[in-house]
Amino acid sequence: MADYEKGYESVPGSTLPEDQKTTWLGRLHHGTLPHAARMGKHEEAWKEAETGTQKMIWSTAARPGQQYWPAYHYLAGYAKLEAGV
Repeated sequence: MADYEKGYESVPGSTLPEDQKTTWLGRLHHGTLPHAARMGKHEEAWKEAETGTQKMIWSTAARPGQQYWPAYHYLAGYAKLEAGV
């Protein structure tokens, strides 16, 4: 998790276009969910699946992260599998 967080630190103040900043935030959450699930933090993992940036990326008008939509389904399923649901 520290690597995901460290990698994202430079993004908010960077000159990247806003759609790229959103994508990088999604990548941070993409790493948070399986990490939390493996650590037994199932509620935290599901929170990432339901309200994390994954959904925010695909709800924007430009839909910059649409290619990551299948990954969202994978992550949501992973969270449920780790929780034993």
